[in-house]
Amino acid sequence: MELFKSKTYQKILVLLILIVLLIPLSACSRKSDAVSNSGPSMVTDAKTFPVGAGKTYTLYIRTEPKDSIEASFNIMGGEHDIDFMVQDPVGNLIMEKKRATDTGAFAFVAAAKGYYQVTFDNAFSTQSNKLVWLKITHPSTGGIVP
Repeated sequence: MELFKSKTYQKILVLLILIVLLIPLSACSRKSDAVSNSGPSMVTDAKTFPVGAGKTYTLYIRTEPKDSIEASFNIMGGEHDIDFMVQDPVGNLIMEKKRATDTGAFAFVAAAKGYYQVTFDNAFSTQSNKLVWLKITHPSTGGIVP
């Protein structure tokens, strides 16, 4: 029992715990370096915006071919629902969701260079304003256009 109370034992124990915790972190760091050297690094942007009753809100995401885009959003206000759609740079509808509630997500791989259009549509609501929180993960070479 005295061994467990000794300061030397406690220091060695702390050192061993730190080593066990740091080894997996250094392996992860090396793995992410290898990934980041093979292409652009990924960046996450977050944006909060209002969508008034009877209104739409559109934003644009700049892409290069084969860019991977992932997004999630939360809706607040009214019945916590909204319509959304994503269109490619030439206007083709690539996804649409009617009455997305509370939280939603979408992902796509860009087929073309250009600006993908993401529209949040609250036109069906005559009284309820919505607040949308959007998080988009994209390559550092593109992203949300102000």
